[in-house]
Amino acid sequence: VIEHLRALPPAQAATQSLDELAEISELSKFHFLRQFSQVIGMTPGAYVRTLRLCHAARKLRTSDLPILDIALSVGFSDHPSFSRAFARHMGMTPSEYQNLGPL
Repeated sequence: VIEHLRALPPAQAATQSLDELAEISELSKFHFLRQFSQVIGMTPGAYVRTLRLCHAARKLRTSDLPILDIALSVGFSDHPSFSRAFARHMGMTPSEYQNLGPL
């Protein structure tokens, strides 16, 4: 499941349902959720959100795309929800992170 999620574009990974991921792992939904959380240390939803934010962070530092375009490309529906999630995860706003310069 981890390999499957990492292979998907971030916006598509965000659309994967718990049922779909459980089916890929050939486990019941509830057993998959318990196993995933135990092994990875977070829920599948939190893992996908982390992947999306990591992709966004990389794009912020390696491209000149506007923040809104980056937010949309990783599956967020608008700038404010992306900015809140990014700030919670990274400890700074997307624009502050982008201003750190290229990687």
